[in-house]
Amino acid sequence: MLEAVLSGLIDEFPTILRPNKTWFTLAICVLQFLLALPMVSQGGIYLLTMVDWYSAGVSLMIVAVTECLVLAWLYGCDRFYDNIKMMLGSYPSIWWKICWKVITPVVLLGILLFTMVNHSPVTYGKYEYPGWADSLGWLMAMASVVNIPVFAIIALVQAKGTFMERLRAVTQPTAEWGPALNRDRDLDLSEPELNEKGVPVIDIVPTKDEEKIDLSKSMERISTV
Repeated sequence: MLEAVLSGLIDEFPTILRPNKTWFTLAICVLQFLLALPMVSQGGIYLLTMVDWYSAGVSLMIVAVTECLVLAWLYGCDRFYDNIKMMLGSYPSIWWKICWKVITPVVLLGILLFTMVNHSPVTYGKYEYPGWADSLGWLMAMASVVNIPVFAIIALVQAKGTFMERLRAVTQPTAEWGPALNRDRDLDLSEPELNEKGVPVIDIVPTKDEEKIDLSKSMERISTV
């Protein structure tokens, strides 16, 4: 959880936070320590139960379903497959595409509906929380979910054109999205050329003459050493 918070904030403000990552990590740890102090007080178990009751249920499923649908149907599995091949050198199994587009969204939606239908107000043993505590719990649960529609509306308002043109624009990757290096943005994702032994022949970009290097010969030289 700590690494997720750090990575999200550092990626959002890299010029400010990345050079000071150590001090920023310390600040986040101290802040989380102070926020956790009320939960170890005399009545802390009631607060801990309320946070646990609402923070790890409906909101988590909504965020997970949204991420899965956006990745599979808006960004596109084919584009994501190309990203994976660029990083790993080969496409993953077709099984993952089936999971991302069909199985995972259906399972998550089922869990979400089941959770909402069987939801009951928070209790601790025989103690029943007052109504305002239930409302406070829902506010905590929706705090992490409300950012999704809010930023979607902001993106639509800031876009230009008709409503459909704005919707089409905000559901496409931005020009800045992609590898950090320009040479990786133009990477050829087609099947590599193979030599007579079935070994891929690759281009080493940094070389001046950009000669093709046979991987099998390179491995033979390494084995002889």
